[in-house]
Amino acid sequence: MARLANTANHGFQALDPAAVALLATYVTAANPAACRIADPCAGEGAAAWQLARAWGIPADQLYLNELHTERAAACRGMTSNTTSCDTVRWLRANHHGLQLVYLNPPFGTQAAGDERSELQFFRRVIEEGNWLQPGGIAILVTPQDVFAKPAVTQHLARHYDNLTIMALPAALRRWREAIVIGVRRARARSGQALSDLITTLTTQLAQPLPELTMQAAPRYTIPVATNSTIVWEDATIGTPDQATTDVVVTGGATNTRAYRSAIDALRIAHLRPLGPLSATAAAARIATGEINGATIIINGRPQIIKGSTSEDQTVWVETKEEGDTTTLITHHVTRQVPVVMTVDVADGSVCRYEGDAGLQKLLADPATAEALLAAITAVAPPIYAYDMDDQTAATLAMLKRKDGRTLPGYENGLLPMQKHVVAGITRYLTTPDPRTRTLPKGTLLNAEMGSGKSTMGIAIAHWFHQQSLTK
Repeated sequence: MARLANTANHGFQALDPAAVALLATYVTAANPAACRIADPCAGEGAAAWQLARAWGIPADQLYLNELHTERAAACRGMTSNTTSCDTVRWLRANHHGLQLVYLNPPFGTQAAGDERSELQFFRRVIEEGNWLQPGGIAILVTPQDVFAKPAVTQHLARHYDNLTIMALPAALRRWREAIVIGVRRARARSGQALSDLITTLTTQLAQPLPELTMQAAPRYTIPVATNSTIVWEDATIGTPDQATTDVVVTGGATNTRAYRSAIDALRIAHLRPLGPLSATAAAARIATGEINGATIIINGRPQIIKGSTSEDQTVWVETKEEGDTTTLITHHVTRQVPVVMTVDVADGSVCRYEGDAGLQKLLADPATAEALLAAITAVAPPIYAYDMDDQTAATLAMLKRKDGRTLPGYENGLLPMQKHVVAGITRYLTTPDPRTRTLPKGTLLNAEMGSGKSTMGIAIAHWFHQQSLTK
């Protein structure tokens, strides 16, 4: 009968109010008005509402989600911050927007094949979504046998500090439920520390657990919010503009664990520019995503930046005539068009700057161009910033033409432009690549006809010769 009741409730088993009252004594809030708590699998919202009242959390700081329509209606009677959708597939929340999450997901495997559905919820909220800020409190409720499964035990060991694991009091323990309270780590635990903690938790979960009891003093404190922004919505409801805003603010699919793992495996690294970037070159780097998520002041208002590219295809037809034969050749030219989107932090309005004309409009304001250039320079500083060292300056000053020929208005020797090119190239060739820790093997010097490429090549060779004499 108990199993039939569980199925009828779609796997959801509410925590008894008596157990919730005991649980509330383990936690307190540093500043109830400055923290947000959420229950993504809320049922009728009774447990989350009882906890919020015990900790003094206002109703407008409580966020609930429940897939079941009638139970979601009960949640809306407690807080307007209620959604009704599939937590794993469609519930959207921003990074680090929550300070405490209460997770009592449906018990079972019906929605997850061989994998327990509880683990899907834990991973969605904590690992993939990163909805809970570092230092925030997670309260997880599920049968002890589920916590003891290797994949779930690894989740606990990898992502939490200061773990407390308790069984429900015997009179309230229908499904061998256990409660885990933990503090969200800023970075996942790894290596030997992870292996040791997995061993400890495995041993602990294989034995009878201490029961949930009334605490004389709280063990955990809900921190104050570090992120002023909160997103809590059903992703199936909205407009294209809202969807675009969500992607810019939360990162969209690019913030999922699978995507980040794939990108890390590729080991993509942006090359540092040889010299200071122009505003146009900086805009091109913005389009590659180098400052995605950065906040820049544009037209006096803070804007979140997201860069990307889109494909633009041009088709043109070439006609060739040979005698009585006419041949039509169709050419398809595809190029990557830079796209920069901005989201106003205050009102969420979205602006899109696409292609050369769009970037020109974005960079029209000198203050905006300067701010964007500064942001790019911070993440991609130039190897040579026209900061020629004294030794290089002295070496290049020695070079003179034997015939004494000079350009009108200039002294015999390298031109200032030529000196900076030589200084930049020699700096580049003697600076180890941070990715490989090896020196570059060569470079290309591409310049206009008549600018002195041969002269600069001789100067570079002379510089290296002088360096060899001092070793």
